[in-house]
Amino acid sequence: MARRAPEDAPELFIDLGVLPGEEPAEDGGPALPHGPFRWSRRIAVALAVAAVLGGVTAAVPDPRPRLSALAVLDGKGTQVQVLDDELVVVLGPDGATAYETAGWRQRWQVAATDLVHAAAFGDVVLLRSGGSENGGWLGWPAGQTTAVDRTTGQTLWRTQRYVEPAGDLLVSYSPEGSQPDVEIRDPRRYDLRWRLPASRVWVYDVRRDAVWRLAADGAVVEHDLHTGAVRRTLRPRLPAAKYVNIVLSREAVGFEGYEDNGRPEQRGVLWYDAKTFAQVTGARQWVWESDCGGGLSCAYTAGDGRAFLIDPVTGEPVRSLPEEEFVPSPAGLLLVGSPDLGFITRRVLARLEPATGRRLTDLAGWHALSDDGTPVRVLGRTGARQGTTYLTELAEDGPHRLGEVPYLLRSCGLAGAALVCTTMSGDIAVWGIGRERP
Repeated sequence: MARRAPEDAPELFIDLGVLPGEEPAEDGGPALPHGPFRWSRRIAVALAVAAVLGGVTAAVPDPRPRLSALAVLDGKGTQVQVLDDELVVVLGPDGATAYETAGWRQRWQVAATDLVHAAAFGDVVLLRSGGSENGGWLGWPAGQTTAVDRTTGQTLWRTQRYVEPAGDLLVSYSPEGSQPDVEIRDPRRYDLRWRLPASRVWVYDVRRDAVWRLAADGAVVEHDLHTGAVRRTLRPRLPAAKYVNIVLSREAVGFEGYEDNGRPEQRGVLWYDAKTFAQVTGARQWVWESDCGGGLSCAYTAGDGRAFLIDPVTGEPVRSLPEEEFVPSPAGLLLVGSPDLGFITRRVLARLEPATGRRLTDLAGWHALSDDGTPVRVLGRTGARQGTTYLTELAEDGPHRLGEVPYLLRSCGLAGAALVCTTMSGDIAVWGIGRERP
């Protein structure tokens, strides 16, 4: 049950007055700042305080927003996972706890250790333990996936195999052995729908409800994702390479060749139209796309792995992406570095304005309070008083200051107009975000 703020408690509204860097910290306050899938790169960037001051003073002052304390939830946790506007799951050392956003009532608890991710999949919630926290559902090292009923939290099934959602089905596989062992299963009951025949490589294709595989004799076989029926068997020209991988774009199927050193660009990529299988050019064949905020997507090419911002509707490139580590946000890409003392998430070095790509330093020194590969919507920095955190919300029209809260925050997520955060001590707190004051 949520522990609500008293009815007569005053509304929490704190005007920060200035963004960080506009004035020095008072005694005992914070010092001025001295300043995710495997597609970010690192670089050491030094930001001078003068640059921060210049970026901040040029910004248009924000209208005053407001925060109101809603509840401190029962339970302990470290990582907030907003599944949708109706359900939030908080992961902790002892398991997962689900809360309804309507009233913030605890819906269920599941005991587990080493949980790193939660995802809603229809009326099922998938909980993953072990592996990489930043890897999403792809490429996780061995761990366990537990499926629970979204409403009751009842355990439906568990598996040590890798599982990935594919449309309304699950792809379950084990990479051990000389050939992949691939199964298509029902997400609710984990019933086997069909098993992929022995193959050199394979990939599922949600756009075309298909599974593609490369047989031992070099034939390319397309299966129906739901039934396993063979749609067609093709024998296109493949790269002259020891190994061949299958890659997919919006309208084409590609085959990239590589040798033992794992450099696919050495042998090139051959592309074929997915409908006719006529050979096509590799231009604008994006093998992976994700929301990068600001109405744009991040996209990557096969072979050389170049990254671009693209129009998500047309697929046309807008500009190339920097060779630095970045995370997406609605206010533009955030170039990030190592966290400052007191935070575990990455520190913002600069942000790229979505329309122009211009580097802005108005958010330098803030920290992303989420790190799950989705666009970052909340930033924090050490407050002026001990044990507090300043908060800023990121929207497509830029940053909006939220205020100071009396906790050192670890992880946050936005569920509609509510901000849900875990603290460094493991508490779970909820604030409402009201409309901005004129």
